[in-house]
Amino acid sequence: MGRSQRVVVGVDGSSNSLGATRWAAAVASRMRVPLHLQCGVERPLCVDRSFDLAPDFDWGEHLCAASRTIVDNAKNIALEAYPNITVSTEVTGGFIARALLESSDHASMLVVGQSGLASVGSALVGSTTQLVVDQAGCPVVVWKGDRVSGPGNAPVVVGVDGSELSSRAVEKAFRFAAMFDAPLIAVHSWSSALTAGISKFRPRFDQGGTEAAEDAVLAEGVAGSSEEFPEVSVQRVLREGSPTEELLAVSESSQLIVVGSRGHTGLFGAIAGSTSRNLLYHANVPVMICRPPRH
Repeated sequence: MGRSQRVVVGVDGSSNSLGATRWAAAVASRMRVPLHLQCGVERPLCVDRSFDLAPDFDWGEHLCAASRTIVDNAKNIALEAYPNITVSTEVTGGFIARALLESSDHASMLVVGQSGLASVGSALVGSTTQLVVDQAGCPVVVWKGDRVSGPGNAPVVVGVDGSELSSRAVEKAFRFAAMFDAPLIAVHSWSSALTAGISKFRPRFDQGGTEAAEDAVLAEGVAGSSEEFPEVSVQRVLREGSPTEELLAVSESSQLIVVGSRGHTGLFGAIAGSTSRNLLYHANVPVMICRPPRH
């Protein structure tokens, strides 16, 4: 199996990253692909020598040993739940986000915890997860541990807006739903409120015609994948409103939200990444952000 088929997980020893590991192991098992666990080592920029165990204490070796313990523990957790999968581990030097981004170029999926990834020896930095989401070369799943412990047959929610990245998201959502025998909820929203300076106004449109046009966007957005995955039951949701709010509203009983990293917003197709960013903060279930390859 090539490296491009594996599922990569960033681990740092936190309960959040271990939850992400279990979730990713379940996906790798169902996909029948290897699982790769990655941890980073970053020597602290400032070390108080009074805490050294000895004058010649080797911080680098100490942190490498801690990282190896972390990935070995995560590997044991994955194999205990899913003994049929192949699990590899890697300890990298330096900034963990950089290592994960490089791995994303050769992965089918990258999974990270909600609270951010930290190299061993550095503080947890929530921006690391956002950096990976913004720059990865494959779909990124940000695992949320509040309500979901693993994938199952609960609905998969996908945002549809007619953009190229939305098409990627739809295909990934259908594939995931088919893999776990889950139904799919396809959501398309729009807003006829235009922004002019700092004020908003509603132009006078034919509401019936607008809704019909938006319904066509939704229908066309799921048509191809519906044909490819006829076993997936699809519910189409068409609403006027904020994409983030509508996706959150229908995701209360779901197991995963899938969106493109950037896409069309509203009737006039303005480009924005705020929807995916807002979902990372407010969703209660894992969020998959679909991105184009980096190269």
